[in-house]
Amino acid sequence: MRLAIAILTLAVLYGIGLSACSDKTYDVTVSWNIAGEKTCAFTLGTGENLVMEKMRVTTFKTKTDANPIDGPTEVACTNYEYKIQHLDKGSYFVKIEGMVDYKGETLAFFEGSGPINAPPSKENPDGYAFSLSKNKGEILVKWGFADYSQCPANGVEKIQISMLSNQTFDCALGQYLVDDLDGLTYTLSVKGLDVDGKVTWSGDYTDNPIEIKPGKHVETLVILDKL
Repeated sequence: MRLAIAILTLAVLYGIGLSACSDKTYDVTVSWNIAGEKTCAFTLGTGENLVMEKMRVTTFKTKTDANPIDGPTEVACTNYEYKIQHLDKGSYFVKIEGMVDYKGETLAFFEGSGPINAPPSKENPDGYAFSLSKNKGEILVKWGFADYSQCPANGVEKIQISMLSNQTFDCALGQYLVDDLDGLTYTLSVKGLDVDGKVTWSGDYTDNPIEIKPGKHVETLVILDKL
């Protein structure tokens, strides 16, 4: 009888010990920089100088999860780091966004993301540093002809897009994605060139100018008229 009680007592104590171990959590520090420098200031392609006031830090269990387990939490950019607290042991995915109040909107002009571990790995004993990149926008430019004909019927071989004036594209493509844009506002026009490189068709986007917000995708259609 005494032996049975002793075994039961040990089992209970062992279970409590396991529970205590499993309840241990970890704090992980994440930091941010731009091209290796601690700065919150940057310049747009238009020459406009801006400053990130806040950083938005969001932690997910995995990269594909839609719902975060921590955040989003806003931290002053000039802190240059944030401590994610009370994480269970395991791997996580962190997203850091540099926020700017711009023309009445709060926009994420910079972004960085990647995996972290709790506790931090031996390679990152002091936490995880993220180098942020500009969160640029893009325009999908589509083109067509006022007479509803195709490129060959109108003698158009190449297309030239105003934002990429030093490049031409096969007219038969019908569209081209202009990415890596950070100037916010653009005026779009498209020209059709014949086999000799002469401009024979031209058109302007009807909703010019186009406002490109950071990280946003805009689709356009430009109708070309014969010159």
